[in-house]
Amino acid sequence: MESFTVEFTQFMRPDGREKTVNTTLPVSAKEAYQEMLVADCRLEIEVLQNGAVSATISNGDEDIDCILRANGPGLQKAIANMIERRAWVKQES
Repeated sequence: MESFTVEFTQFMRPDGREKTVNTTLPVSAKEAYQEMLVADCRLEIEVLQNGAVSATISNGDEDIDCILRANGPGLQKAIANMIERRAWVKQES
């Protein structure tokens, strides 16, 4: 599978300090990821105490989209799907 590298802000336990981390995602999400960055949004991730992963798209003021998933196979594809939803794009009423 073709992939590309993305950057996350990871919130570390127990105090929430921030750390920059990278992962690879399917290339199908690359265009949407670039659009997300242009919209001044970023990816944030946190491994919860139960081992699940919370991944969000944030604009700095609020979380725009979020997934909660078990850490392991399929996580990168779930993150790519979240990015491809383009939740930062304002919908016309």
